Amino acid sequence: MNYYLRFLITLFFTLISFVSFAQKCGLNFKTDGIVEFYRVVDILKSDKSPSEDDWNRFNNSPGYDVLTKLEFGKNYLRDIITVAFKPSEQKSESEVKNRYKKQGNYYRLFIDETVNGLKSADSCRESVMKFVKMITDSKTLDKVKEETGKYIDDAVIDSLFAVNFIVFSDSRGYDPIIIGITDPDKSTEEEHILLVAHELFHNLRNKRVKLQLPERGEPDSRIMNTINSIHNEGIADMINVHKLYADNPELINKIESQRVIKEQKYQKSVISAFDIILSELSVNKESADELEGMASSLITRSGHPAGYFMAKTINKVYGEKELKRLALKPFEFFYVYNNAAKKSGSAPGFSNETLSYLKRLEAKYFRE
Repeated sequence: MNYYLRFLITLFFTLISFVSFAQKCGLNFKTDGIVEFYRVVDILKSDKSPSEDDWNRFNNSPGYDVLTKLEFGKNYLRDIITVAFKPSEQKSESEVKNRYKKQGNYYRLFIDETVNGLKSADSCRESVMKFVKMITDSKTLDKVKEETGKYIDDAVIDSLFAVNFIVFSDSRGYDPIIIGITDPDKSTEEEHILLVAHELFHNLRNKRVKLQLPERGEPDSRIMNTINSIHNEGIADMINVHKLYADNPELINKIESQRVIKEQKYQKSVISAFDIILSELSVNKESADELEGMASSLITRSGHPAGYFMAKTINKVYGEKELKRLALKPFEFFYVYNNAAKKSGSAPGFSNETLSYLKRLEAKYFRE
């Protein structure tokens, strides 16, 4: 029996079990994206080009549809999957990656990791499907709820908790949640569980927080997105990043651990610079667009490093329960961090101008 046939059989029985469990529990979990990914990959590996209908099925499958619409457009994933798997196009891989790296920091930082992840997923198809089965087991989901519940009230998993599984090197806390999988065997079961808990936090927090974000292009839109991301990612990173990668001798050599350690070394400087920009924004309306752009560029990786630094400072001074209280209070998160920074004596605080500016934004965009 050849490998591809074995994979199809494994996929069939895994999905049957998966769908049966999901229906029984009233859960909304979908794996269509995984199936469509492997379908276009197998066409490409035969040195043929998927039809437009093939690519449309891929781009419109649950999970990939959101990434296509909100983040990448329809060509990015298509381009990198093609050069990764079509023999006659593989010579263009560096050229395609360099073209995208010129388009912004996200591509520059993550395109290599993304392409390598897609390649890994092709060689471990059975592991990918076994991962899906493991992560949707009722006992696993109980652990997910327990870990998420440490940082937000009423961490429930019910029919409103929708998850789309795709082959990708990252996950997203959209609604439905997107769980990206490449090589599950590289991570421990605990890492997988805490990643889903991290994304569940985003999902619940985003549904409940009383924040009225301005539309893209409107005044304050970029600075509000930056503030929102710092709060959102900061607390969510306490679920998995803090527990796994910040101070865990068993995982110290992992790429994720090394990245966290490296990033945290310069967050004091980042937050000090962020304070200067916010202080200037408080008095300089004429340069607001430029200053908001500077703030967005300064706060990298969607707010993960800066947010985590602030969250762990709060945690050190006031504890886990205080972070849980702040789960739906993005502006108070900044004020409490400022107090924690002063008490700790080892973290930069915010100026009075910055705090006044945050208060004005809070009055305009936040409702209890």
